[in-house]
Amino acid sequence: MEGKPPAPVCQSFLVCRQIFQDQGTQEIIIIGPAYQIIAMQFPVVGQLSVYARVTSLHGIYLLEAQLRDFEGAVLWRHRFENPLDCRDPLAVTNITLRDLRVSFPAPGKYEFVLMANDADVARDVFSAQVPNLQSNPST
Repeated sequence: MEGKPPAPVCQSFLVCRQIFQDQGTQEIIIIGPAYQIIAMQFPVVGQLSVYARVTSLHGIYLLEAQLRDFEGAVLWRHRFENPLDCRDPLAVTNITLRDLRVSFPAPGKYEFVLMANDADVARDVFSAQVPNLQSNPST
């Protein structure tokens, strides 16, 4: 009986504004790496993209991206439609999620998490803030 494959190794994980892929070279182009969203009021929905580069793939993986609070509650999730099937542990696989509508319930610190077969593979801190409207007087 075959169990779950081991978790892949994530070499890069980045939240950004947009991701494109050059049609000729297949090169991935990342626009506006992001670590925060600024909004006048909450809840707010931000349009973001996620990029990950993974290796050490040994089978079939069900992938999911999540936004969590620091208590571990899942506030938003996106499940990939198709499983990732790769049996070459030396292969490098690029994972891109484009134009996600991510809901932030309130200002604060959050975590973006990439999961494979229900195991955390990568995570990054992301901040939601109201703008600082204090003026800086000139002296």
